[in-house]
Amino acid sequence: MSQSRIGRRVFNFALEFATNYPNKKIVFCPHPDENYSLYPNYHDSVNVKNLVINTQHETLKEIYRSQNIVGVYSTSLIEALALDKSVFVLKVSGYELYEKELNKGFMKLVESPEELFKHIVQEAVISQENYFSKLFFNHT
Repeated sequence: MSQSRIGRRVFNFALEFATNYPNKKIVFCPHPDENYSLYPNYHDSVNVKNLVINTQHETLKEIYRSQNIVGVYSTSLIEALALDKSVFVLKVSGYELYEKELNKGFMKLVESPEELFKHIVQEAVISQENYFSKLFFNHT
């Protein structure tokens, strides 16, 4: 989830993540007033098959279809929390707006694609453990 003032940094993060982890599908959702086609690395992204740029501005649909949401200070992050998604905040200028949510553990702060990947793997393990725990030990 991008914002026009920090869009280039969010885009570069998404591109680097997609390049480093080709088995993960990445959907970059630019802000409606963002001109992402002017980003220096935009044309490189055409060759990255697992990176999709959502030009329809239907972020809520993308949030619903996704497991993990990354942004900085977009209100879409709150929508993602409401839909029970794992939310990650990229540590760039403006991330402080979600300081309370980060401190309460509702969101996780990440600085690199490697750190994000590590958190995603941990979330998947926890989710699987919770699933099996509920499946076998929930007698309601």
